[in-house]
Amino acid sequence: RGRAVARIAPFLFVLIFATIFLAQYRALLVTTGVTVLLIGLLLGGRARGIVAGTLIVASFVLTLSYVSSRFPELKFTQTVATLHENPSLFVSKRLDAAGNVADLYADEPLAVLVGTGPGTFSSRAWNTFAGFESTSRSNVAGSYVSLLMGGRVYRTDVSDKYVLPQLQSGEVVQGSRAVTSPHSSYLSLLAETGVFGLVLIVGIYLSATMHALGAARRAIAAPLPGDPVPALLLACFVAFTVLLQMGALENWLEVTRVTFIAWI
Repeated sequence: RGRAVARIAPFLFVLIFATIFLAQYRALLVTTGVTVLLIGLLLGGRARGIVAGTLIVASFVLTLSYVSSRFPELKFTQTVATLHENPSLFVSKRLDAAGNVADLYADEPLAVLVGTGPGTFSSRAWNTFAGFESTSRSNVAGSYVSLLMGGRVYRTDVSDKYVLPQLQSGEVVQGSRAVTSPHSSYLSLLAETGVFGLVLIVGIYLSATMHALGAARRAIAAPLPGDPVPALLLACFVAFTVLLQMGALENWLEVTRVTFIAWI
């Protein structure tokens, strides 16, 4: 409490909530809920932790309820209702999207071991080169890729056969194609590096996650007065768990601007 940075923490919490809700990150609702539970469990061993965990859960529920009722155009109410009525809908749709990797393995059995090569299927690398003509403001590398490729569109045989058809015909679920899109770190790794590549890279992330969890638990169990390290380690653990979940929705494990902060 005596640190200067503590004075701006409440303001930062408001900004974080505003960003999540106003940017319509409906796909992260479940991730946010899981994160809240993890924080509550880690803090729950101490009396103050139980109070903090309860306040975190209550804040999340109240904020979601308020925003859903006051801003129906954000479609949070519809998403929550769908989760309540059919909790497995989004999971089943995401699993269906993995069908193109299964088809690839059936057609090219060797891909199970060695994959099709980096940047050939649906990874962030492939998307950067194959989609350089995108007019999205997030396409900051488009002009550089165009120069490198001489203005030609980057194509591969496997992406033409398995990825592009799914991108073009993907079903819209709750106003978004996120759960039916072929983009996913896990699917990209399976296709481009094979099963062993997936195990190695995901294993690195899981190892870091468990290391952060152990360090956070030890620091929270015996905190020093005014010590900021427990909170920092808790944030580190949360960052890795969120990254692992986001990897199922997009190619987030490859996004340096996100993963670099978590590793640091």
